[in-house]
Amino acid sequence: MKLDDPFGRSADKQERDYQNLRAALVEAGVDSVAKVDAMRRNVHRNAAVVAAVAAAVVLAVAALLPQFTGFVAICAAVVGIWVAATTLRGRAHLARYQRELDAS
Repeated sequence: MKLDDPFGRSADKQERDYQNLRAALVEAGVDSVAKVDAMRRNVHRNAAVVAAVAAAVVLAVAALLPQFTGFVAICAAVVGIWVAATTLRGRAHLARYQRELDAS
């Protein structure tokens, strides 16, 4: 039993998420290491685009409506944390899928 996940709910959810991603990758025809690497680059590019958009929104609000800058900055930070967590989880799932491809 793990202290951070005593009932295994998080582990079960991560496994379901991985199986859903794996099924989507198989259906999309991602069957080589090169294609998985391309997906990994896409994950990084998408995270960078979201971060850039969030930064642009914060800067625009700071310039146009300075009284809302704090609120928008907090919202952007929450979005940034969510994007970082999603990116890390996606990278881990893609790495696992790549290991499965290498093993087969």
